[in-house]
This record gives sequence, C-alpha cells and structure tokens, in this order.
Amino acid sequence: MSLSFQALSTPKKILALSVTLPIVIVLFGPIITFFGLPIIGYAVSRNSWTSGRRAKDNWVNLAFALTALGSLALYLTLRNPIFVTDWEGGNPLDDLIAVMMLGFVLLLAITWGFAGWVGHRFVMNLRSRKNRVAAPE
Repeated sequence: MSLSFQALSTPKKILALSVTLPIVIVLFGPIITFFGLPIIGYAVSRNSWTSGRRAKDNWVNLAFALTALGSLALYLTLRNPIFVTDWEGGNPLDDLIAVMMLGFVLLLAITWGFAGWVGHRFVMNLRSRKNRVAAPE
C-alpha cells in the first residue's frame, strides 16, 4: 500500500506539515544558513565578475569590514555584565538585550553572506594577477 501526500485529506495534510516542517527547519536551518549565505554571496560575485561589473568591489569590501566590526562590537557589548540576564524579567534591560541579540545575529548573517562575495573576489583577483605575471601583455 503506497500512501502519497496528495491522497491525504486536508486535515491530515495540515497535521503532517505541522509535525514535519518544524523538525526540518530545526535540523536543516543551521546547515542551510551555514552553507547557503556564502554560496549566495559567491553566486552574486561570480555573476557580476562574468558580466564585467567590478566597480563595487571596494564598497562590498567596506561593507564586509563594517558588518564584521559591528558584529564584533555587539558581541563584546553583550558580554558586558550589565547585559547578562536570566530571561525571567529580573533585568530591566531584557527587551534591549533581546533586540541587541537579534541585531547581532542579523549582522553576523549579513557578514557571512558578504564573506562569499569577498572570498570569491579575493581568489579571482589573485588568479588574474598570477595570469598577468605568467603571461604579460
């Protein structure tokens, strides 16, 4: 007996999705984030490299450096004893701490995405320099 998802009734489909989707997101979300963001940055960089648009390299490198510094600054700020909380409402800064943690995660994700772009450009620039040295025009 073969049971397909399409053969299920609507309530059973909703039940199946409500059970499986959280499991899939919890298991594969970090993996997709870890590999997906740099791959997206790499793909965007490769597309602009092949089309000959390299004018924004300095801006992307600057954005990468600034987001990395921002992530580091937020991390070091959150390690300050003022921002330590037990999440039970005892610290009046709980809301601010939550917003700062979300900002830290967002900046870290943006930095990780830029890392793919910057890494691709670094390798391609090294290759182009190596080709110019090996075969000068």
